[in-house]
Amino acid sequence: MPTYTYRNPLTNDTIEVIQSMNEPHVYEADGVTWQREFSVPNASIDTIWDSMNPKDFVEKTRNKRGTLGDLYDKAEELSKEREKIVGKDTIKEKAYKKYEKETGKRHPFREKKSNFSIDLTKKTIK
Repeated sequence: MPTYTYRNPLTNDTIEVIQSMNEPHVYEADGVTWQREFSVPNASIDTIWDSMNPKDFVEKTRNKRGTLGDLYDKAEELSKEREKIVGKDTIKEKAYKKYEKETGKRHPFREKKSNFSIDLTKKTIK
């Protein structure tokens, strides 16, 4: 059963009372009717994401409303978190390798490695 908070208007003391949701939410003591205090609920669902677990992403986005862009944004956020923790995104690297193995081509989003460097002190290009 939920708890409800009441404040004594004379002394400003507070008390938590366990009441059924169907009961009238009134508390009286010593002839004084206490005032009910309303607070923001602190319940949370699916607020902690495990960035290292791809199954967690699937489970938490399965029945959610939102756009495809919202999914991309969350995936990118978790990818950046993995890069902070490990130094690289292991899940992204695994997907790139799988794509390259299946198609025989480099993944289009994979960053290309450059074969040249610019030395600004000598003003030469290698």
